[in-house]
Amino acid sequence: MHAHINLYPLVFTAWFHAPPKAAPLITASIFAAASLTDAVDGWLARAMDSCTPFGAFLDPVADKLAVVMALVLISSRPHLAGPASSLPWLLPAATAAVVCREVTMSALREWAAGTGPGARAAAAVSAAGKAKTALQMVAVVALLLTSGRPCCAPQAGVGKAVHSAAAAVGAPALVAGALLGLASLAQYFVALWPWLSGRRRG
Repeated sequence: MHAHINLYPLVFTAWFHAPPKAAPLITASIFAAASLTDAVDGWLARAMDSCTPFGAFLDPVADKLAVVMALVLISSRPHLAGPASSLPWLLPAATAAVVCREVTMSALREWAAGTGPGARAAAAVSAAGKAKTALQMVAVVALLLTSGRPCCAPQAGVGKAVHSAAAAVGAPALVAGALLGLASLAQYFVALWPWLSGRRRG
């Protein structure tokens, strides 16, 4: 279990050390493999009723760290494909929204955990939160695929078709994931407002 956590640091290593022509495919493949094994890991844990408190803590933290790390890498390089190519502020702005949302949500959950069982239940992971994570994972894979230097982009065949599809999907999926994350954060604030306002205790 949790083998996917060991794969995420390899994205960072491959980003800087893989051959330029192969780096986008390698980093995207590693991240996709880690994301898929994460999903399988969670499914098996629930199916086998082998969830542990440590696993429940580690899995969402690892996912958030992986997404943030990948987005920081992607934002550090001018993006030359898809909608983000003509809007240089788009990926950094979406990345900032994702990071701010996760920091705020972590603080909110930490506060709820110390407030009582009612607040903890209100801060539990929602369907919108899971959808947000899935969108961000898809976005990161697509953005990693199109993060290479212009000279290294595929010029023909299946490679070019995949590159074009990823370029069309990456930035919109990231923006959608960021907006969904902010919307779900607002939902959590609404659900927790009785405790935040002091009208409820515990």
